[in-house]
Amino acid sequence: MGAKPTDLQKEIYQTAVEMQSRFQELLKPGITTHELAEKKPRPGKNLRTIEQLKQWRAQWSNHMGGMGIAWDSAPYFYEKEDDPEIVMEKNMTVAYHALFWAEGEAGGVAIENTYRVTETGCEAITKWPYEEIITLGL
Repeated sequence: MGAKPTDLQKEIYQTAVEMQSRFQELLKPGITTHELAEKKPRPGKNLRTIEQLKQWRAQWSNHMGGMGIAWDSAPYFYEKEDDPEIVMEKNMTVAYHALFWAEGEAGGVAIENTYRVTETGCEAITKWPYEEIITLGL
């Protein structure tokens, strides 16, 4: 808020957007939560390069949770071996949280979107336009 984002901040933001896009491509009926945890976007492995992460002194995290009463309502993944394996089915609704940040003044970003599994893939229920940085307070 209040200032134009730097080039590094734009790249960090774009990484979180790409994490959302990649997750959305994976989410479809028949995939299991274990498969989602295995294939999810991993900066430095299947998204961005390890060199970029080292250069940015960056860290990341992502997880998925069901839309129940508790934070860890099923279906969910956190990469724990003891997470239950659940097959995703049509009309299941989940929230996917992508976080990416760098040391220093660059800061970081967290983007959470909610998705509903459809017959052939998923649809985003979250309608806020997050694909580009929105600057407030200028």
